[in-house]
Formats: sequence, structure tokens, C-alpha cells
Amino acid sequence: MKFRYLKCRPADHPFPIVAWLIMIMQGELPWSKYSSSHRALAFEYGGTWFVLDSNGKYGYRKTYYENFLKEYKVISERYFYKQLNEKEFKKWAKSHEGKKYDYCDVFGLLLKILGFISFNYYGYDFKKLKCNEVFLSFAQDILNIKIGDPDNWDLKKTDELVLKIIEGNYNQVK
Repeated sequence: MKFRYLKCRPADHPFPIVAWLIMIMQGELPWSKYSSSHRALAFEYGGTWFVLDSNGKYGYRKTYYENFLKEYKVISERYFYKQLNEKEFKKWAKSHEGKKYDYCDVFGLLLKILGFISFNYYGYDFKKLKCNEVFLSFAQDILNIKIGDPDNWDLKKTDELVLKIIEGNYNQVK
């Protein structure tokens, strides 16, 4: 199957305070056109591209790539191909339906990045996902990569994992 790992920022909000806060948490400048605050996993199925993501407005969702672009500006995308059982992938994607966005997890990551805590205890709700946890769940459940606790993964650490997967060095992830 063909996949794209998407780094994005809001396209439809004139004053995206939460997105700016996430950019700052990741050491990025909100006014830079190269900064991003959102991650998503796109996949091709039957010749059509779809996107799986989780955000504050919808929670976890599957949407057409074209519809996703009405809300998000893609800053960069990484293409990769993995030989997968499509039925298994569809089953995995469907298993997350109905999950809400995990604001507590984002709050916990902020405290961790600021040095107030060393471990994010705030995100332990398996009925909720933040955006990068969609990809981390995919890596763990479908690609069989040991992730550990995804609540302690920020966007930059997830980006590093994606590069290792594309390069074929994902056994070195810690």
C-alpha cells in the first residue's frame, strides 16, 4: 500500500492559538511558513487517497485527501510503501472510530517539555488520540514496531521515527 506522512498547519483558522502553542512547544516559530502543528497519515485505496487523523474539532476521522486540504495546509509529506494486508489495515483503521482528541495528553506533553514532569501521566485514555498517535498506533499495530508509551512521544520524535521507517532503520527506535 502507498502511504504519506503529512506535516501540516491549519488553513481555515485566522487565529489558531492552539496550533501556535503546539508549534512553540516543538521549538518552531508560528510565523514561519515551514512550521507545523499537526500530523496525519494518508493512504491510497482503490486509486483514491484518504487521510486518517485526530484533531480537536472531529477527534479521529477518515476523510478524503481533497477534503483534508480544505482545513490543513500540508507543509511537507513523506511517501512510503509497505506491503500490507489491506483487510487488516482497514480493520485497524476502523478500530479507532469514535475516539476523541486527547487534550490532556497535549497538556501533559507541554508540562514534560517545560521540565515540570519527566513522564506524561495525563494522556492515559485509550479512547482518545492526539494527531501523532494515529501514526504511532499504525507503526505499533500494523508495522509491528515497538513504540512503548505513545503519550510520551512529541511530534519531533514521531517525525524521526517516520524517517527511520522510510530508510529501513526502524529497529533502532528507542
